[in-house]
Amino acid sequence: MKKFLFVGVLLLGAFALKANNLSRSNVQEETADSANIALIATPSTSFVSGWENLNAVNDGFSPSHSGDKSNTAYGNWNNPNSYQWVQYNWDQKYIAKSVEIYWFDDNGGVLTPEEAFIENYNEETSEWVRIVDVPLEKDKFNYASLGDITTSTLRVTMFNSQQSTGILEFRVWGTTLNGGTDVSVPSKPGTPKIVNKSGNSIMATWEPSEDDARVAGYNIYVNDSIIKEVTTESVVIDGLPDNFHFMLATQAIDGGGNLSEMSNGIWIFMGDEESAAHSYNWPTYTPTLNYNFKDEFPSLEMPTEDLDDCEQVVGTQSDGWWTFKWGPNKRSLVTEAAITPMLERFNEDFAFFRDTMGWPPDKRAKDGFRSAIYLYGSGLTCIDNADSTDLGGWQSAVGQYACVLASYYPVYSFDPSCPYNDREGQMGAMIHEGIHAVLADLPGCKKAGWFHEGGNTWLQQEAYAMQSKNYDNMGFLNAGTFVAPFMPIECYSGWLQDGTFGGPSAEGVNRFEGGTQVSTWRNLLGGNQYGNAFPVFLGQTLGKGSVAWIWRNCQGRVLEGMKEGIGDMQMRRLIMEYRAKQALVDMQEWNGAVKKLLDGSFGGNIVPEGSPVWINSSSWKASPYVKTWMLDTENKILTPEPRTTPGWSGANQIPLNVFGDEVVVNFIPMGENMTCQLCYRAADGTPVYSYPVSEGECRLNLEKQPANGVVIAVICNTDYVYKGEETRKAHYDYRLQLVEGVSDKASIYKKWYDYNSEIEDVTDPEEPFPTEGATIYDEVTAINPIVEKTFSSSVYPNPLSNSDVLNIKFGDATHEKEIRILDAKGTILYVQKGIRSLNFRIPIEGRLSGGIYFMNVQDENTNDTHKIIIK
Repeated sequence: MKKFLFVGVLLLGAFALKANNLSRSNVQEETADSANIALIATPSTSFVSGWENLNAVNDGFSPSHSGDKSNTAYGNWNNPNSYQWVQYNWDQKYIAKSVEIYWFDDNGGVLTPEEAFIENYNEETSEWVRIVDVPLEKDKFNYASLGDITTSTLRVTMFNSQQSTGILEFRVWGTTLNGGTDVSVPSKPGTPKIVNKSGNSIMATWEPSEDDARVAGYNIYVNDSIIKEVTTESVVIDGLPDNFHFMLATQAIDGGGNLSEMSNGIWIFMGDEESAAHSYNWPTYTPTLNYNFKDEFPSLEMPTEDLDDCEQVVGTQSDGWWTFKWGPNKRSLVTEAAITPMLERFNEDFAFFRDTMGWPPDKRAKDGFRSAIYLYGSGLTCIDNADSTDLGGWQSAVGQYACVLASYYPVYSFDPSCPYNDREGQMGAMIHEGIHAVLADLPGCKKAGWFHEGGNTWLQQEAYAMQSKNYDNMGFLNAGTFVAPFMPIECYSGWLQDGTFGGPSAEGVNRFEGGTQVSTWRNLLGGNQYGNAFPVFLGQTLGKGSVAWIWRNCQGRVLEGMKEGIGDMQMRRLIMEYRAKQALVDMQEWNGAVKKLLDGSFGGNIVPEGSPVWINSSSWKASPYVKTWMLDTENKILTPEPRTTPGWSGANQIPLNVFGDEVVVNFIPMGENMTCQLCYRAADGTPVYSYPVSEGECRLNLEKQPANGVVIAVICNTDYVYKGEETRKAHYDYRLQLVEGVSDKASIYKKWYDYNSEIEDVTDPEEPFPTEGATIYDEVTAINPIVEKTFSSSVYPNPLSNSDVLNIKFGDATHEKEIRILDAKGTILYVQKGIRSLNFRIPIEGRLSGGIYFMNVQDENTNDTHKIIIK
């Protein structure tokens, strides 16, 4: 078998070499029946320099020479003598036939590779398969034939022993699975709108998708399963079970078989109002996510030799799976008295990670060598040029092998005679860097810098808690995600000073003025990436092996990668469950630790941190509960503080004073993919949750008395795909109408999560409605209303233009009706009283500019609020 594989590779290389000698005209002939599918791919990379542009690789540019940066370039300086890669991901499978790569070469720190090859990702084996070598010529497109391979993930790996590497353009020629060259995907369909719900049937419509050719039809999803295919923008679904709660979404497909992005989903409950008010039990997730490295490496044995990769090493001490190396400038404080217990600690901790928790060792150990710790500043010029007095410690690498690189200070901390006050923290930090060395070799999270920290601290925290049976404390930076739940899950450095959020890999965080880095973050929240609340939740909900599964399978970002394992609906439900359980501190064995964190940060002053600061933004008084204003007192509609509305995957918590045996609120989303859910802790401590809704009435029976008479409304955004700046900067607005069983909003400065304490509500100080962070509503694009509430009145058309006539149809003409139109801030713009007809018309005639408005219809029996959209 080995001989056969070797010969196959040689033949493939020979075939590629022959193809690579094709003239330009022959290349054009070879690619005539293909399309450049790179143009619709999402690129990612092992590393890109901060001043270069990864998106340059598939922007369609044709360079004039290898130094042509007129349309920007991709480069990975300063990474000489290392294998770097650029990867393409597609949302569906294609047949890739050939590639053309134009190398970037500046005759300096970025040179043409000495070796380059194409790899295809095998989803069945979770392995990269080397396909063909790529030629290495400057000033031209380098052509390589792939044969016909089916792929959704392809990459080029490149190497230069002396300098870094780069790319100006990376084409991939291919077709759809049926051989077509129409690879343009249809646009995302509109959000489904329920136009009729009767018995066990629903009828839904949506705004059409657009395509450069034609849209052939739509897949109809109930939860994550296609249950119908239709050719028009409407569907009737019959035979739905009683009391069935599900998510409905659509997906367009064109004549070439290209699939659009899934539409926004809406949550629907098939049942009467009484059943809709029952408490909700979170379903289990199928399939679950789990990885144990022993399944992949069943016979991995402890290594018995070191990797000889640094000629300046003058001393080595080894024990078990680990070795420590130093150069000629080792300080006298670093002796066997520190080295021996250090290696013992590393062996003990990493044995638990491997043998009990199922995590792999680093690449060295997988390849038969001991994992390594190098002494920083000791003269090991293979890895650093520091002085022996320099401080620090981090994960580094020699060639392709990760390692721990640490100065004398943390190493000496392992010496029992060390007098440092922070020695315990230094020793823990060394293990943290050892974990980084393990993570560096895993294929996951290449675009998730936040998880490189939070996933790391989770492993260490979970291991120590499992060993000690002590779950009383979590790292203090976990406080941020609980006290500011509006921050996204995949968020590095938290809520930034300009009101936006740090991206998954610190996008938007690093800023320089005059060559000096300025602080863009705020105190406490700036360390959000080190918190591990979300992986804690995953371990409790999906199993502890789910965190390792992420590192093994989510190549780019975490949430988007998890969707490939559990599906779109379950991914959104997972976000909702996380946010609802945060609100009730329903974190199982960690409840006490979370409560301590909240107690310690509650009411604190959150301000810009560091010097110099980027923006001297106003302070925020920390509370997990969002500040709201009842701008429309007659209809009891709450408006949240704009600057702390949820980011993508974020949430708001609104405490409500309740009475009676049922609570009803009317949820009015103004952003996409939002949900509302009511929840509370009963006086006996039981957590109670309602069914989530996408819009309209959300109701919950108070079968048990809520602790302190308070129910929390959790408003959640379920977007999990990071799309760059538009995602990073987004805040998702909404309104919440108090309908039944709610006397008023409760104070946001009381610790309602502390259900064991008796808490007396107070009225919060009155403040004017703020303008900081407010949405500019005339720039909001039209959102299709999602109507589940049964209204006594209806409005149409909706959306409409400012030259249309708005029609209102009433259920009866028995009582006099009053109509009001309000803007998004609650300002009354129009009032008409004494209406007794069944129909009423309002000519807009340019009186309302484009944006979102609310129409309230009242009589002695009716109080309807409709969202209307002026395009």
